[in-house]
Amino acid sequence: MPAFRVNGVVVAGFRATARGCSYYPFSGATLRSLSSELSSYSQTKGALHFSCDKPLPTSLVRKLIKARVAETKP
Repeated sequence: MPAFRVNGVVVAGFRATARGCSYYPFSGATLRSLSSELSSYSQTKGALHFSCDKPLPTSLVRKLIKARVAETKP
């Protein structure tokens, strides 16, 4: 799974399979902090699931990344 780091900390990962796509923030707190905006997506404690033909909106990805990066700061 491709993952992205900021200052050495993994902040996001994406995975695509035949059944769909997933976003992994590598933190359950990230998804909980944006739960109202994510209610229309299927999810687990650590992943957000979406269809390959209906990708996550760029604005939502930015919010997810921003929230995760904020969690990593001391």
